[in-house]
Amino acid sequence: MKYKISTASLLGNRSSNQDSFGVAEEGGAILLALSDGMAGHDGGKLAADTFIESALLSFNQTTVYKQDPKLFLEQVISIAHKEILHIGKQQTPPIQPRTTCVLCLIMNGSAWWAHVGDSRLYLLRHGLKLIHTVDHSKVESLFERGEISAKEKRTHPQRHLLVRCLGVEQKPPEPTISNHVMLQSGDVMLLCSDGLWGPLIEEQITSGLNQPNLDHAVDFLASQAEKTSYPNCDNISAIAFRWFGKKIETV
Repeated sequence: MKYKISTASLLGNRSSNQDSFGVAEEGGAILLALSDGMAGHDGGKLAADTFIESALLSFNQTTVYKQDPKLFLEQVISIAHKEILHIGKQQTPPIQPRTTCVLCLIMNGSAWWAHVGDSRLYLLRHGLKLIHTVDHSKVESLFERGEISAKEKRTHPQRHLLVRCLGVEQKPPEPTISNHVMLQSGDVMLLCSDGLWGPLIEEQITSGLNQPNLDHAVDFLASQAEKTSYPNCDNISAIAFRWFGKKIETV
């Protein structure tokens, strides 16, 4: 496979960075993973880091993804959720660390993804947005019921209220899992925390990624999100992946 991966992570106006991300490659497949610890609860960073460690370990210790990518993504999230609950109970006193997450598996020229919460994945083709994930949030529920407009979502007082995350109930949360998408040369996927997509409108994200140099594009978007949301800037994290085709080397 020939591809390019670029990452960015900024602290923003926060005392600690509770985002986490990781990338792994095994047997011709790639896993991209990003999590955003929930700062309003104890142990957000612990939950985010635990999710990434668990996801990468699952990827390296199983070949389920080769037979059933969607089942693999569901299992990754379930295992990580249980690990977060376990680690929370081990703290003194016990806590309930929580996090959102987004995963993407690339294999044989196709991509599958899954998410819980409001960490997002965007897929761009020919410089235009083809797909983005739908947040598990209160405002999305209101929007789907026709109670608020798309414009109202950006300023709604409950826009940060999530209805799904990892680390809360004993039963793992139900992720939204995509069907497979065949990639075309030049496709770009962006996994990001709400610190990046929240301050920016969709056109800023698509135009920002529509640059030949992916490193510069991701750094530019992160910087733009930080400036736009100053002085109340959240942690900002992103992984961008550009696909060039089924060749052996990376770039």
